[in-house]
Amino acid sequence: LAMNIAPGLNRRFAAEDWVHSPQKVWAQERERARSLERRNSGFYGVGYDINPAAVELTLENARRAGVGESVSASVRDIRQFQEPGEFEEILEVYNRYPLSELIIHPRIRQDFYKNRPNMTVFKDACRNSRNVLCYNGDLCMEEDIQKFHDSFPQVPAVMIGRGILKNPGLVGEVEGSAADRETLRAFHDEIYHTYQEIMSGDKNTVFKMKEFWSYLNLSFEYGEKCWKKIKKAQSAAEYERAVEEIFSLED
Repeated sequence: LAMNIAPGLNRRFAAEDWVHSPQKVWAQERERARSLERRNSGFYGVGYDINPAAVELTLENARRAGVGESVSASVRDIRQFQEPGEFEEILEVYNRYPLSELIIHPRIRQDFYKNRPNMTVFKDACRNSRNVLCYNGDLCMEEDIQKFHDSFPQVPAVMIGRGILKNPGLVGEVEGSAADRETLRAFHDEIYHTYQEIMSGDKNTVFKMKEFWSYLNLSFEYGEKCWKKIKKAQSAAEYERAVEEIFSLED
């Protein structure tokens, strides 16, 4: 739909053999449909499924439809599987298609975030994957990222999740320019004021900011103490006082 490609454009229909269904009309309509396509629309579709067979079917159908380069499908991540060994089966599916990047978070469902990522699984993926890899898992500090790159210099990219929530300046630290408190305050204020603009009522805004601070408080020396006050805040005024306190204590 995004490229305006007519369904069934490359297949034959039984109606084409009807006596009162001229071949010329079919040819004209196919040509008209092709002229209306928008293959350079910039669309890129991304899909996920828990079933590797469904992922393979999606990628194969996209290839046959001529839009393989504009569609990405993958199993969400290996935390959804019961055993680490099942990833070998998934990797075989991925290897059949030229993916721009394969993100691997080497955990299984039961782990959640309690156990360490299974680096044996990731090492196997590095050896056996035909696609460029991106690593995701427990990269919460600059030291974690550096250690990973020292161990896997062949992996060109990482995905940072909780680490960037705990420390929004983490990427800057890796690049040699850590964020100061003034920058962090500006970052907070922009998020807070944007929530105020798009959300209905202070209560909903404060609730969203509590989620934000459940991670961000870990970046502050007195974060845990002030985090308790933020959690108790029921109004914008109470929330703003707690935030002012946490930033003033860090000055």
